[in-house]
Amino acid sequence: MASQALSLIVTANTSQATTNLQSLNGAINNVSSTTTAAVPATQQLASAVERMGSACGLLKLGIYQLIGTSIIDFLRDKTTAIIQAGLALEKYNSQMKAATGSTTMAALELQFIRGEAARLGVDMTAMTASYGKFLGAAKNTSVEGSQTRKIFIGISEGLE
Repeated sequence: MASQALSLIVTANTSQATTNLQSLNGAINNVSSTTTAAVPATQQLASAVERMGSACGLLKLGIYQLIGTSIIDFLRDKTTAIIQAGLALEKYNSQMKAATGSTTMAALELQFIRGEAARLGVDMTAMTASYGKFLGAAKNTSVEGSQTRKIFIGISEGLE
């Protein structure tokens, strides 16, 4: 067998390839420098998001405290109102008992005055206080009893 030599001749336009490679290298460097420049901004953004998360946590805590304080204030006000209403009712019961002489009669007079206050559309507390005083003043007089009711209601209707 005889040996033969094969030759391959490649000709290329290296000038165009060099230009393309340089352009590609420039684009890679541009991306690299842009990415490097973006790192501090990304870190600042991450830090801002973290601070915002902390601020939101504090805001949430503040809202919970506000709600808690509002509930406590509401309960305190309602409890105070209930206690005051209970004390006023006890006062009116005592006043009616003193004016009528018995617990049973006092209960009947309170029931009567509640009904009249509702019928006339007036404040029951004020009307009960006034009626209790009027009953006390009429005790042991000629107008004691059913006439006391008639006189009081007549005056109350006239004021209405």
